[in-house]
Amino acid sequence: MTRQQWRIIKLFFLTAFIIAYVYTAQRYQIALISYITGWSLGTLVLLLMLLTVIRKLPFFSICNARFWSQCHIYIGLFAVAIFLYHVDNGWPKGIFNNVLLISFLISTLSGLFGIFVYRRVPKKLLRQGPYIPSQDMLFEYNRIKLEAEHALKEASLESDCQPIQKFYLKHLFNFFNAPSNTFRYIFGLPNNKEHFLQRELTSMLRYANESEQHCLTRLITLMNDKNSLDYIYAQKLLLKRWLVVHIPLAYVVCLLIVIHIILVSAFALTT
Repeated sequence: MTRQQWRIIKLFFLTAFIIAYVYTAQRYQIALISYITGWSLGTLVLLLMLLTVIRKLPFFSICNARFWSQCHIYIGLFAVAIFLYHVDNGWPKGIFNNVLLISFLISTLSGLFGIFVYRRVPKKLLRQGPYIPSQDMLFEYNRIKLEAEHALKEASLESDCQPIQKFYLKHLFNFFNAPSNTFRYIFGLPNNKEHFLQRELTSMLRYANESEQHCLTRLITLMNDKNSLDYIYAQKLLLKRWLVVHIPLAYVVCLLIVIHIILVSAFALTT
């Protein structure tokens, strides 16, 4: 059975479970429906939080990361469906309830964004070239920088290449010294500045001697390598940093749900 068929089957059972849940809940009075959906939602959110701990336990390590990701996605989607049913498709009243609703929606959107990122980014990295582990990124940056400086030094020993040296110090020193254009690569914006610099280096080839041509050609090649490395760095950063939004918001939602349960229980006892 193909992966796509498994997804269809899982989606079918999830939809059937939600329909059965809603049908059963509608047979009770409104107060009891809110009670059931509220506690169900709280349990699901708690389960989502515990999944990150459970997957690290030795006994559960036999399941791969994909299995736990799928569990998180489907439980999360079910929690969203229960949440929408719990609020009865209406905007809640009160500041606290509004904060809870907005926090839950942002957490959900960040989770959906994470699904998109984990589906799309690895494919982009595969198309980019050989896999580079995160721990080797700094080594690659240093290697490219040192090779650029070495090419410039070799050319300066054989001829007077002051125009190339000035161009390097003015435009390329900072470029080779650190990751650049991170946001451009994350959002898919054009990299016009580096393309312009490469055209400038190419135009300088016409008036350069043999050693200078070798230096310029090497700098253009290293710029391409650096751009490719910057793209990989930006995509890896995106894979990590979206969790900086999603995880804290998930904890906030969990805390707000606990407070919400306490407030509702206290209100029920006084009425």
